[in-house]
Amino acid sequence: KQGPQQYLNWVISFYVVFLVPAMAFLSAGGAIRDELKSTTTDYVFTRPVRRPVFMVGRYLAHLACVQVDFLCALAAVVGVGIHREVPGLLAAVPLLLLAQVMLIAAFSALGFLCGVLTSRYAIVGIVYGAVIEAGVGQIPTQISQLSMTHQATAMLLTLTDAAAEASVLSTTGLLVLFSATMLGLAAVIFTRLEFSGQQPA
Repeated sequence: KQGPQQYLNWVISFYVVFLVPAMAFLSAGGAIRDELKSTTTDYVFTRPVRRPVFMVGRYLAHLACVQVDFLCALAAVVGVGIHREVPGLLAAVPLLLLAQVMLIAAFSALGFLCGVLTSRYAIVGIVYGAVIEAGVGQIPTQISQLSMTHQATAMLLTLTDAAAEASVLSTTGLLVLFSATMLGLAAVIFTRLEFSGQQPA
């Protein structure tokens, strides 16, 4: 009986608030770095497409694909839980799905920002994760709210709390704001980048 309860805790603490953000970040960083290659810039940016529009469109397209991928992953995780008869799992699915969707959006935006800044976006992500998510997020004060995964964890742990609705709304709003800010910064930086073009053979 302890095993099934541990499974739900694993879904929250490992799958939703660690694995999903990490994979979303790496996927997004790699996607935007591909767009910065000379073979892409030589073609795409000779067209009358404004860079901020391109950035937002690329983010939304990438986000839609990643959401579908992780929806399948969540379905598999829930399927295993149902097979193991984990108590409370089905009731938690809507909130798990919401947390997954919002964390993917937030960390994809962060991945786009870091990918625009440097080709070593993975290192930046590790530093960010260690300092903000693993470090600041564990401090038992208001500063821990800077951690997006801490916010998501707090929301998921209110599954049976009477104040859960308020927690869901505030956490969702914060993640939306974080996503918009990261994407906005990425678009501004991307607009100011100078592309050297493809080197002549």
